[in-house]
Amino acid sequence: MEESASTMVSAAWRIRADPGSNPGLTLLAFTPSSSMPSYRILHHTDHYDAKTLIGALEIVMRNNIIKFGDVYVKQISGTAMGVPPAPSWANLYEALHEREFLPAWQPHLPLYKRHLDDIIILWNPTSDDESINVAEWTAFKDEVNSIDGLTWEFTELDESVDFMDITVSIAGDRLRTTL
Repeated sequence: MEESASTMVSAAWRIRADPGSNPGLTLLAFTPSSSMPSYRILHHTDHYDAKTLIGALEIVMRNNIIKFGDVYVKQISGTAMGVPPAPSWANLYEALHEREFLPAWQPHLPLYKRHLDDIIILWNPTSDDESINVAEWTAFKDEVNSIDGLTWEFTELDESVDFMDITVSIAGDRLRTTL
């Protein structure tokens, strides 16, 4: 069955188990990781037999050579997103970062999706007390930005956010996406 253009451009998902619960309190947020760490910050354990791979990746990441016009430049800090291993590197680092903090915040996160270093979050408060909800949201942001080398800059909106090439909006008890 062929989909119409309007079906392909717009979709909706249910976002609350109980549509009547706290209808005005759901928060939609988008965050690009604005600061990728140098590879030296990546924590790994020695029980993984990956020393050769890590050594090879270290050589690649220490020698990011970029040609700009007729000039060659060696990147000395961060990750050049144009080099072939950069997407894998970003995905690996973000996944390890998420493993450290996400489990504690699961009750608040009915939606947490990531593409490389672009993340979309649907945050649900757990209290009827607005001050507690604000404090928990602030604590979440502080925690994810306290891990060495990674900074998340949050765009917080109650109605909609742009995530990559898609506008995601809250419409009642559903998420609506539009290209």
